[in-house]
Amino acid sequence: MTPRGKIDVRGAIDGALSSTGDALAARISPGWAVVLTEPGGEEVLLPKMESAAGSGAMVTDATHQFAGFALAGPALP
Repeated sequence: MTPRGKIDVRGAIDGALSSTGDALAARISPGWAVVLTEPGGEEVLLPKMESAAGSGAMVTDATHQFAGFALAGPALP
């Protein structure tokens, strides 16, 4: 999952998350989320999220800062 685009969102995140479309948004806390996109998708999604967030949230391209992991196996739902 590491090649995926990753966008870090902090602050009043609801506005920014409303513009993610089909991207996977993982809420870490009420004021922090990481959005995972297809490889390269962060280039298109980042400006949309920044615009939707306004001044209430910080939206940062974190593709090269974070690694994504997927857990798989028969015991997982």
